[in-house]
Amino acid sequence: MHNWSVSFRWLALGGLLGGFAAANVSGCGGGGSSFPPEEIDSGPDSTSEVDASSSGSDSPETQDAPDDTGTGSSSGSDSGDGGGTSSGGDSGSDTGIDSSPGDASDGGNGVDASDGGSGADASDGGSACTNGSACSIGNVNGVCVNAACVPCNGGATSAGTDTGCTTAYGSGSSPYVCISGSCAPGNCTASSACTAPTPTCGVSTPNFCGGCTSDSNCTGGDICNLKAGNAAEGTCVAASAGGCTVNQSDAVCPLNAADECCAGSCYPGNCCIIASTGSGCTGAGVACASQQPGEVLGGGVCTTCPAVSGASPVYFVDPVHGSDTTGTGNNSTSQQCAFRTISRALQFIGNAPQQNTTIDLVGAAGGVTITGVASGAPPVGQELFPLTIRSNITVKSSGGPVTIKVPAPGGAVAQTTGFILSGSPAAIQGGAGAALTIDGQTQTATTGIAVQSAGSSLSAVTIQNFARDGIDVANAGATPSALAVGAGVQSIGNKADGLLVSGSSSATVVGSDAAPTQFNGNAAHGIRVIGTAVITVMGTVGATPPAGSTVILTGNGQAGVWVQTAATTQSTLTGVVSTGSTAGNGIRIIPGSNVKVRGSWVLGNSHGSGIDIENSGGGVVASVAAIDLGTAASAGANVLQSASGANPNLGAGICLRLPAASAVQLNARGNVFQGGVNCASTAGVLKTAANRACANGADVGGSIVAFPGGAGDTIDVTMCTYP
Repeated sequence: MHNWSVSFRWLALGGLLGGFAAANVSGCGGGGSSFPPEEIDSGPDSTSEVDASSSGSDSPETQDAPDDTGTGSSSGSDSGDGGGTSSGGDSGSDTGIDSSPGDASDGGNGVDASDGGSGADASDGGSACTNGSACSIGNVNGVCVNAACVPCNGGATSAGTDTGCTTAYGSGSSPYVCISGSCAPGNCTASSACTAPTPTCGVSTPNFCGGCTSDSNCTGGDICNLKAGNAAEGTCVAASAGGCTVNQSDAVCPLNAADECCAGSCYPGNCCIIASTGSGCTGAGVACASQQPGEVLGGGVCTTCPAVSGASPVYFVDPVHGSDTTGTGNNSTSQQCAFRTISRALQFIGNAPQQNTTIDLVGAAGGVTITGVASGAPPVGQELFPLTIRSNITVKSSGGPVTIKVPAPGGAVAQTTGFILSGSPAAIQGGAGAALTIDGQTQTATTGIAVQSAGSSLSAVTIQNFARDGIDVANAGATPSALAVGAGVQSIGNKADGLLVSGSSSATVVGSDAAPTQFNGNAAHGIRVIGTAVITVMGTVGATPPAGSTVILTGNGQAGVWVQTAATTQSTLTGVVSTGSTAGNGIRIIPGSNVKVRGSWVLGNSHGSGIDIENSGGGVVASVAAIDLGTAASAGANVLQSASGANPNLGAGICLRLPAASAVQLNARGNVFQGGVNCASTAGVLKTAANRACANGADVGGSIVAFPGGAGDTIDVTMCTYP
């Protein structure tokens, strides 16, 4: 169960992280933050934070004079109709365009950068840019789309590289790739984008395919040539080309000392399995245990431990008692027969795991901590990150809590990732009474989990404290990835997003009453969906939200959910609880997106609106035809605003802010606003602020005219109306 004390604890954390959200941004070519901060200022009427360009202390915008008669003190001209008098010395040039006529905040208190501050908010008044060109949002290298600077979208256009990034920043001979929404030099983001003889991403240069470092980097039974000085050192070669004498067995492979010559070819191990019989070991009770159940030819390990056998094999990793030298993963006779590291288990299992293979991490009542390095040979008992989970493998925990601490980048390694899910299926799941945590060590490691496959899943695992995203779902080259986020997953306290879905990939998020799924206290967004990606959230709202709810986003620095997707498949947000955003909105939707919102509870966002629909970075898209907040056939049933003192959104329940003269109608029937007015059953009159601004806890606001009957942008709230 989730309760208010937990929620407020995360709100406090979000406040501490909120400093990241105050950085200046520019539509094309600014500097400041390590993640896209478009949501910093949700618009000229729905925020109260101080503009970074202000030389004095500005009062909250929501205190602007309601009669909109002030002249303002901004040094440039604002296209709105005036505003309240500024109480701080804003020295910014007023270059933004306020699309809301007569906006009460124009030129007024707490200068909004979209109304002219020089720290322009990319979501509202940022400069337009040339389509396809390079541009920046903070220190994120974006790409200009529809005249707006947006994060890159995960390599959706080309196998191995992102041609959008390459076009904007590089050339055919100087490729760029998309990493967590930012373009960077490279031709890979994961080894799945590389092929032999250079099958490993980042082995020598970050984000470039390079030579292999172990047999696990090679495919099709090939081995990694690790012989120093050999002409093919660091490349994958055929096992039969390893230098073994024909029919030779029980000798070290000439090209890779970690392999054994068996029947003339090299295989991982230190003994041989030939015709299901082991050979090459000496000593009382020592036998050659096979590395794969049912193995008839290949390498094994000399040990007194029994081999794992049977269908659905389980390999145990015991970080305290296990052995990577003689362990087989079968701890039925001794704890020492388990492996000590996940890395050894993955190496032992090989590139063709049996179906339903499990790696069981053995914890303890007082907790067990797993550490490691990002390059070189790890010390005994430590991991080499990232840990790549291939097809048919599930990593789970048992016996007590397990914490996996991912190392910070260093040396030639520019970024570190905890796990890469590259197989289909591939899964990570915490066990009952065995909390599983993947930790970025105070935001020094880069990313918690990178998803690079179409059949990945997570459940009952906490991903926390990473320098970028907790979970990053991106295309593997041109192939979309897909992730199922199940009950008990928490992605919290990350410096960017809790969950980023980009390219043409997809994610499904569910929770349960007993184990809610949560994206809390992230400095940017709880969930962000960009490119042509698709998100499906299936939650339920409790009687006293967020308590009893199943999908919860609290205390995020910017929007709880940010949707900027033009996919033909509709994204759906059902039963989402998004509250307490510290410098943004509950849900932010970019015009042109294809998304439906139903049965959600979006209140208590103290610096923004419940649902905010507007462009980012100077964008000019006016279409809301595929944005569905409720129709005549299907009521929205979203709780979007409440009265003062009852946890309202600071701005509006729904804020629709579009380019001038767009004259469109947003479908938003059957939602609940302040006073408990349910427009599905009550012919109520909704509250607006002065000049229909997104301010002062209004029900609706933005670039809208009265409904019904007005000529211009409207929000269809039938059975309700608004003046």
